[in-house]
Amino acid sequence: MVKDWKDETRKLQQKKLQERRVKGYIDYEEPATYAPFHIETDDLKMIGNTERLAQRLKKKSEERARPLSPASQQWMQEIRAEKERLLRERIRLHAEHVRERGSRQTGNPADDMRSAQREQEIALQLQKEVELRRKELEYRFTAHAADAIDAVQHRKK
Repeated sequence: MVKDWKDETRKLQQKKLQERRVKGYIDYEEPATYAPFHIETDDLKMIGNTERLAQRLKKKSEERARPLSPASQQWMQEIRAEKERLLRERIRLHAEHVRERGSRQTGNPADDMRSAQREQEIALQLQKEVELRRKELEYRFTAHAADAIDAVQHRKK
């Protein structure tokens, strides 16, 4: 009796599938809707490369937005402070070196020119590091300010 019921059900399923093929379409989402468990319809859709990339970027930004533990936050602040202190020290040493070179010129213009070029390269490198640091701070400020602005606008609605 159970075997007859299984055979009959299988024949009905095959007949229904054949009817869909004749009509020219097969609905892949329909069998999933009859599943005895919950299935997200978004998971059934085929997504393109751009949508997949957008989802990946959104996921990464959400991961970055996760709150850090107080110990991690303190550790990050200490690292930032140490980097800033080292950068300030390098700038101070470079400025001292430039002052010393200005007071003790060798008299040989070619040597003075080479040392001035080296100092200029160092100064440009330090300037790039300061600019990078400024951009990092600006980004963090913008990210926090944007969140605050969004929260205020959301409350007004």
